[in-house]
Amino acid sequence: MTAHSSRFSAKFSRMVDGAPASISIEQDFLANSIRIRRAFIGYKNYVIGQDWTTFLNLSSLPESASFLALSDGIVSVPQPQVRWSSAKSNGSSWNFSLEDSGASRFQKPAGDTEDAEYSDSATRPDVIL
Repeated sequence: MTAHSSRFSAKFSRMVDGAPASISIEQDFLANSIRIRRAFIGYKNYVIGQDWTTFLNLSSLPESASFLALSDGIVSVPQPQVRWSSAKSNGSSWNFSLEDSGASRFQKPAGDTEDAEYSDSATRPDVIL
């Protein structure tokens, strides 16, 4: 039995002024490190914090415990963002978001992320509709 590559997720929600509000946090325990994958606040149609990029179509992913082996062409990155979504009656939705466009993480060749370096060369956020 092992908890070597486990995930911890917590979500707290309640009604605020008649609208649903929530706080979500998700952590990975991968190798010898703990990292935050997603951490955001949801209120009405808004998401503020670090969540999957708006480009990620979650319905295209197979049900799996591992995101380590994604299909080619799938954009999968948790991004700091502010997103507004509007659900339609036919199941589709409109999404508008401002996302961090330039933060990237470089890992050491051995995969050790403790002393990872960060690079942020973008001066404007990505605008996604």
